[in-house]
Amino acid sequence: MLMIGSVMGNALMKFAAVDFGIQWVLWVVAALLRTERFYDLAGVWIFVTLLPTLMLNLEKKDKPLGFQDYLGWGLWTVGFITEAVADQQKWKFRSDPENAGKFIRSGLWAYSRHPNYMGEILQWTGLFISASSVLSGVQYISIVSPLFIWYLLNYVSGIPILEQHAMKKWGSDPAFQDYIRNTPVLWPLKLF
Repeated sequence: MLMIGSVMGNALMKFAAVDFGIQWVLWVVAALLRTERFYDLAGVWIFVTLLPTLMLNLEKKDKPLGFQDYLGWGLWTVGFITEAVADQQKWKFRSDPENAGKFIRSGLWAYSRHPNYMGEILQWTGLFISASSVLSGVQYISIVSPLFIWYLLNYVSGIPILEQHAMKKWGSDPAFQDYIRNTPVLWPLKLF
């Protein structure tokens, strides 16, 4: 058994050394290209979105599965299916030469202008809800995961960029103006 641990330890050390070397090479390339901020933001994004999972894995409670677990998994599944279906619908729409230069407004896209992002937000929210079944105290800070994704997609990287691009491309099209007026940006119902 000691020999297996020794061999595994050596293999893991080799993998770690290679990984460390690759990271240094990428860091040098990023520094030369002055893109290290991108890697900083990517690291923050990964850490924040994984917080519920990290907190769950740190927890030592042995609780049976309960309502929150099933609710979270259900929400994650709805989000996954929503994102996958929306992406497939958009891919199929764009693959049809008759739709060249047009915007999609069928399928899930008839109910939300960004159903794929809605699915993404639902997945991270479901993950938090499921993990929250064993969280306590300061671990609830991991709620920042779905809130961060929602904020990022709504106000920073996703929707604002795509909406701006769409307005430049189809803003003068009356059909697009009607689509904008009658189709919610993200959630398929108007709350206010």
